[in-house]
Amino acid sequence: MSRSSVLLLFAAVGLAWCGTPFTMTVLGDRTGGALPGIFEQVLQETKTLKPDLVLNVGDLVEGYTKSRDTLEAEWDTIVKLLRNTGCSYRLVPGNHDIYDARSESVYTRRFGPTFYSFNFGGCHFVMLDNSRWDSAGAMPAGELVWLNQDLANARLMRWTMVFMHRYFWVNARRNGRSEPLHEAFKQNGVDYVFSGHDHYYCSTVWDSINYFQVGPSGSRLKTYDDDDRGAFQNYLLVTVSDQAVRVVVVKPGSIVPADNVTLNDLARLDTIDRQGLAMTAVDVSSGLALADSVGVSVRNVTPEVLETRSVWTRLGNWQVEPETVALAVTPQANRTNFFHLRLPADASPYPLPEYHLPYPYHLGREHSIERLLPIRRIADCPHVLAPRLDGKLDDPCWQDAALPGSGLSASFKRLARWAQGLLKKELRVKPLSGFGDKQGRPALTEPFTVWLGHDDTMLYVAVRCVESQMAMVKAEATERDGKVADDDNLNLLLCPNPDSTVYYQLIINPAGTIWDRKCRLESGKRKTDDNWNGDWRVATGQDKDGWVLEIGIPLRDFPDRAAAWGFNVCRFQARTEAVGSYQVPFIHDPKAFAILRVLKSTSP
Repeated sequence: MSRSSVLLLFAAVGLAWCGTPFTMTVLGDRTGGALPGIFEQVLQETKTLKPDLVLNVGDLVEGYTKSRDTLEAEWDTIVKLLRNTGCSYRLVPGNHDIYDARSESVYTRRFGPTFYSFNFGGCHFVMLDNSRWDSAGAMPAGELVWLNQDLANARLMRWTMVFMHRYFWVNARRNGRSEPLHEAFKQNGVDYVFSGHDHYYCSTVWDSINYFQVGPSGSRLKTYDDDDRGAFQNYLLVTVSDQAVRVVVVKPGSIVPADNVTLNDLARLDTIDRQGLAMTAVDVSSGLALADSVGVSVRNVTPEVLETRSVWTRLGNWQVEPETVALAVTPQANRTNFFHLRLPADASPYPLPEYHLPYPYHLGREHSIERLLPIRRIADCPHVLAPRLDGKLDDPCWQDAALPGSGLSASFKRLARWAQGLLKKELRVKPLSGFGDKQGRPALTEPFTVWLGHDDTMLYVAVRCVESQMAMVKAEATERDGKVADDDNLNLLLCPNPDSTVYYQLIINPAGTIWDRKCRLESGKRKTDDNWNGDWRVATGQDKDGWVLEIGIPLRDFPDRAAAWGFNVCRFQARTEAVGSYQVPFIHDPKAFAILRVLKSTSP
């Protein structure tokens, strides 16, 4: 290379590196599920900060509408808010921004190409479009060719920054895998990468590249729900000069350091949640007093001695001894404590006791582990005289379950019960009681009661739901397998053989409309046959005080049934949007179902 060429090269490098210091804000996802007022507050703070640039990592509109007018109106609102800051702004598309050909045409008409680059203040910015693909390998080849060429042409710039919506780098970094975009960034001297999409904040340095996943700037939290894992509303304030780039994470109304949550912190917390605490389940038999113990094992996964104190809270009907215990656990060791439990007969197990363990993990930080006492409820399903499925609950087997004024007199019921006991022909049906919400608290639905019984051919389920505002009961679905789950409903899970991974789901609204399916768990994933239809026999009834379901389930449909079934049942009250479940949590895993003991007749 000639002397003049060398001088020209050094001059070019000097010009590329000689930029004007500037500031920029980086905004995270506003959608999906925008929360009122937060994005507006972020932009108001941006207006006060007066950055030279405002950049976003995608998902500004809710989108996913087929109406062009609706989408245009959403963008009108966003553009007005951005312009009101008085700042220059640049965007990349998110999956809510572009999701089909129509939304892409709206986006490109307003903002130009979906991927592009520009220079500002001695910094090269690359704005990628990766939101419509699950991996870099699935992205269009033309965009990847353009990316490598663009980055190669910008090698002399002082700083190179890449903005994109999806966070391919997070999973690759966590799992120690190669990632095509990262390889391109590494080979071409990229300094900073900003992404969004998963609604939590974290950062890491990988092969000298500074990665930032910007948390939500107005969108709902979805992956995590605690600050320790970066689940907080935020945006980034970035200052850029020839000497350094400084990133500050701003919570609307406050500022925190850029390393407030690192990818290592997330991994450490995941390990604590997976391995830090184990608890044995406790069997709770319907109607019986409980006197048992639960073992709680604490494992120290940190390099320092774990010194803390656990405490049981929200005891409700439970007695727990001791309620609090001091712990000192050496690194990689376990400490198990046993706690004695008591629950009176016929008392609801809800609220479930909650075990709190403050867990110090890094430089004075503390993560709180909170676990509900795991219980497995056990109910009896006695042999009964077959009821008439008419929605009245006036059969002797249901005893006092009838709606007021709906059939048998009190004296006749007493006679029926006396005759039943005299002949010792059938076992008494004892109603299920005590229902909880997903947090293990008493259900906020109005009261409801469930009875279960069987004869030689059928399993019977009766339900009485109290409803103080019958005019507001929702029962709009009328077609089989329609939107029954949106109505008031009873949701029943049945696993006739707990040794199997096959189970059945039945949802019925107050009009008797059925939605059902057959399910199977395969390697922890649910596979469903939504075309399967059971031979359910359903009758309904109602009056001013509530509504009733009677269900008959032919046993012949379950030839592989066992003496003890897995089951769960919950009520959804549409007016209050409350759910009450017999076994909490109400999840699709037969191992987490309650046990239903199908008792034989006492007849000789």
